[in-house]
Amino acid sequence: MHELEFTDNEIRIVLNALDFYSRIWIGQYDHMLWDLRWYRNCSQLDAWDDTLRRKFWDIRNIILPGLRKYSLNGSYGIFSPDRNAKAAIAYDMQQEFRYRRAWFLKPEGGYTVDFGRPLPCEDDPCDFPKAECYDMNGEFRIRVYIDDTQLGVIIDALNIGILEYDCQIRKLFDQGT
Repeated sequence: MHELEFTDNEIRIVLNALDFYSRIWIGQYDHMLWDLRWYRNCSQLDAWDDTLRRKFWDIRNIILPGLRKYSLNGSYGIFSPDRNAKAAIAYDMQQEFRYRRAWFLKPEGGYTVDFGRPLPCEDDPCDFPKAECYDMNGEFRIRVYIDDTQLGVIIDALNIGILEYDCQIRKLFDQGT
């Protein structure tokens, strides 16, 4: 079991990376294109939209051949038995970490999905991750408890997140597969 500690900024980076990573493995490539273009401000991608869509289609057909007949908007869904286990592992960590963070920072709750309860992917090969938040001299900290497989997914997700942030799409998929 690994015990890791993150600041608020660091856990937000991890959460974004886990979200993007899980979308790769369930097939939400249309969302990934949107993320690259708007969230990461890769406006140069607009001129290449059709080309990128064709490339993403080709990549997804190789990585997730069962989605061949669906548009880039289609996916297995995180709870589908057909999705890759890496997606479930990333999703479970994302859920636990973001819910614990939300509850700690705003104990009175709120109306966003962050204030729900984690809904684990039932066939996840790992134990459900654990997290606890605390205040260290006025600064938010989160301590997470994960196993070797979950640590590997975080490392992969962060490596892919770096490539996503830099809009290095070709390297992103070389790393992810």
